[in-house]
Amino acid sequence: MREREARNALILSQPEVQDRMQWKRDGLLLNDFDHNAGMIQRFVRGKWNVWEKVTRKVTSDYFNDKVCIIQRSFRVFKTLRHITRVQISVENRAVRRNQAYAKEKLARMEEEIAWQYNLLNNAARTIQMLWAYYKHKSRQTDPFREAGDTAAAAQPPPPPPPPYNLILEHIARERALRIAARSKMETAMEEARKRARRIYKRYVPESIEVVSGEGMLFSTARDKTEQNEGRIIFGPGLM
Repeated sequence: MREREARNALILSQPEVQDRMQWKRDGLLLNDFDHNAGMIQRFVRGKWNVWEKVTRKVTSDYFNDKVCIIQRSFRVFKTLRHITRVQISVENRAVRRNQAYAKEKLARMEEEIAWQYNLLNNAARTIQMLWAYYKHKSRQTDPFREAGDTAAAAQPPPPPPPPYNLILEHIARERALRIAARSKMETAMEEARKRARRIYKRYVPESIEVVSGEGMLFSTARDKTEQNEGRIIFGPGLM
């Protein structure tokens, strides 16, 4: 900055510049008409020249349009970048939520499987213990057993056998709970699978008519038209 000021001061200190400045100042102060006419002519030529004015107008309009286009393009770019960032953040948030839900679901399923495993083991152990106790009591009071003493004979009869199908009942309850917890989509898919399995089932007639006879050929007396068409039924002796 100081170097530029020093350079401008050096330029203004030249004698040619001083003479021109003095000429302008003296011409304005002394009302030099030739000088004033030259200054006005230069001013008017610069301000009212049509081609130069049109050129400046076209140049300014062109640059203004370019600036507007650049500004609008930059705004669109910023908007698209913001939309992209928001979309990426939403997708990442959804992925994190899905992963957290999957982890929680797996942990819950693992805990449920562990509880079911322990429950089935305890049920099987209980059944084995009850069966062993029942066999032990039944052997103690066996009437066909040799060397039966009076004390053993005086004992009460053995208890009834333990209830069976404990594991099957537990599995049935679990299946009922699982069916009740299904969504509409899972229910529809299960019905579609059952319907597909039902298609390949063996044909079962709606009604079966049992006819007995002496092993001879006879026709139904219920419908005369079937007799005319030759539709006959064989008895069990000819089957």
